[in-house]
Amino acid sequence: MSTDPINPSPGRRSGAHTPVDWPSLTHAYGSAADLPALLDKLRTGTAAEAGRAVSDIVLRVCHQGAAVEEATAPAVAVLMEIAASSDPHLTERIIRVLLTVSESLGTWARSLRSAAPENTFRYVPRAGWEHEVLRSLRQGSESLGAAAAQWTSPLSARFDELVEAISAAEDRISGSL
Repeated sequence: MSTDPINPSPGRRSGAHTPVDWPSLTHAYGSAADLPALLDKLRTGTAAEAGRAVSDIVLRVCHQGAAVEEATAPAVAVLMEIAASSDPHLTERIIRVLLTVSESLGTWARSLRSAAPENTFRYVPRAGWEHEVLRSLRQGSESLGAAAAQWTSPLSARFDELVEAISAAEDRISGSL
């Protein structure tokens, strides 16, 4: 298990990602320094450990399914990578997390659009997080789509649902920055 807090791909280095300084990012409960260990458990843990890790990750990066956090975009990139190379059961659980994240996009954009001018400064960074998450979802869905071509029908349908959710999220957050 990796203890490297800046490795975006726990357990191994990946040229596809820029190293992430996880401790400098925040999630719903504070510092995102704990995300690499949770992502490691997701990738290399037992089924029970992976199940707990999925629950812990979604609570941190998309608290109560309502809004994304600063650490969500890099976490999504790793989740996409794990989903593309995992067993079908874990992949399905990760896709559900990604659906939750996708469906939450637009929360900060709506807040920014409806904020009084003197309060927009509170929402501009958060709306930016949504754009970063959307970018991670789009990029990751390409590699996940290649894996989806080999999946059984129910899992493939879940992936199609994710693609639709990403498209709907684009509509919700467009023009927020």
